[in-house]
Amino acid sequence: MNGLAHEGRLSPTQHQQWRTTNDWFNAAYPNPSHLDPTIYDRAINPGAVAWFKEEATHLMDRVPAYLAILASHGVACVRRTTTDPGRIVYEDESQVIAIPHQEPPMRDEVLELRQLRQSATSTRPVVRQSDRGGD
Repeated sequence: MNGLAHEGRLSPTQHQQWRTTNDWFNAAYPNPSHLDPTIYDRAINPGAVAWFKEEATHLMDRVPAYLAILASHGVACVRRTTTDPGRIVYEDESQVIAIPHQEPPMRDEVLELRQLRQSATSTRPVVRQSDRGGD
């Protein structure tokens, strides 16, 4: 999403939706890179990935705004869930940042907007979010 915006490929309406949604997310939960600037440093935490916790439904409820914009640009989306994201290097009430195992046990689903409203599985998965850097 950030790439589309930075390349000027969003319509004015989409750009406003993107900024509004980013601003909401920035206010809704901590940005780990503001607390620890090295969290996404590839030498210190190689391959670090951010995941929403299953309980962070208030955050997942906002994802369809991004998906609608991405779909209009032909960008396919995949929902990834796992019960073992890897070695956790950061955690708060809404998210974890983890360095994945070599082959993380994940399940991919091609996302449709209606799937985001379905309840999560009983295995208490976490859902990957995009890197918040550069928004």
